[in-house]
Amino acid sequence: MGWGQVLAVQGGALALLLSILGFLARAMVKGTIVSGRELADVRKDRDERVAAAELRAKEWRELYAGEHEAHNTTRAGYADEIRAALLASSEGAQVGVQLLREIRGRQIEAANHDPAA
Repeated sequence: MGWGQVLAVQGGALALLLSILGFLARAMVKGTIVSGRELADVRKDRDERVAAAELRAKEWRELYAGEHEAHNTTRAGYADEIRAALLASSEGAQVGVQLLREIRGRQIEAANHDPAA
């Protein structure tokens, strides 16, 4: 093996090493490969955002439950109000029916006892 071949093999190995180092440097610059500290920071940030989102979701569920209960209370109050109005109307109608029956009964009695008739 001559010096030319040795230099060619060493040059090829050096080119391969530089290619790998270049690939790693490029990946680190682009953000494909990050250090453990950066990865920990990214995970911590993600966990904080997830915790904040879960807190907002919990608050939203509590607000929704409160609004739902308030709506049901309003609906029940409205139904009670209508029920009371219908009951009063029904009682008024029953009183009216009784009065009309009483008047009719008195008119029939008056007609039966009327000496002019």
